[in-house]
Amino acid sequence: MNNHTPGPWHAATADEWRTASGEHAQFGRFDISAGSNDPAAENYYRIASVSNVNNSGQNQMNAKLIAAAPDLLLALREIADDYADRFDMDSPSTNPGMKYVVRQAREAIAKATGRAA
Repeated sequence: MNNHTPGPWHAATADEWRTASGEHAQFGRFDISAGSNDPAAENYYRIASVSNVNNSGQNQMNAKLIAAAPDLLLALREIADDYADRFDMDSPSTNPGMKYVVRQAREAIAKATGRAA
């Protein structure tokens, strides 16, 4: 069960929204949304905003990374589960690198979900 807003999430600038929807967004930020990425749409839900007052490309990349979070979490869960199903993580014969990757994945998932690894 997910405790976050289901994806997909979108990241867009006010310029993109201004073109699509008129005067509905503010300049100087990137908004991350679920449902529609159009603030005028009925199914629009803003999740977060990333300030862009200094007009930095890094801010746009931060917004895109946040918007990709549900997809990344799902992929990481699937990879960790697949590896753990294929290889005995308690066996001394299992490659230590494989164990490390699964452990790191589980820790990242725990960080993202607020649960213990």
